[in-house]
Amino acid sequence: MTENNDNTSSVEKDCCQDESEKNVSIQQAQAVIPPQALDISTQSNGSGITLTFSVECFSGPFVISKTNGDRERYVNIRNTGECSIDIFSADAAGNPIAGSTQRVPRGATLTSYISAAAANQVLFRCRQGTNPCTVSLTICC
Repeated sequence: MTENNDNTSSVEKDCCQDESEKNVSIQQAQAVIPPQALDISTQSNGSGITLTFSVECFSGPFVISKTNGDRERYVNIRNTGECSIDIFSADAAGNPIAGSTQRVPRGATLTSYISAAAANQVLFRCRQGTNPCTVSLTICC
């Protein structure tokens, strides 16, 4: 896998390095869905857990995951809603970490996002629009 400083990397067939790393449960994955989510679907596959949820564009930012300083990887972040979104890493107070923001335009897919070192959480924010912002992402093991 090739990683760049901009948090993107090439997609592997499987998120996990080996079978022993496949320890993400649907319950753990569902715990990261924003409480304001309108529609939710969860699917388990060999590459991790895929979540799809919608939120109102004018709300947020929304916490995707509490990382507590661990690096987390998300793949195939699809923005199928009506507004562009930003994915970013933040400190415990919710302040974005410099250089961690990735914009995902409406209708686009971000191949991979890796949380910034020492981040306490990963969040997303809807950029504009009044219709629901719909996001689908896979949480790697």
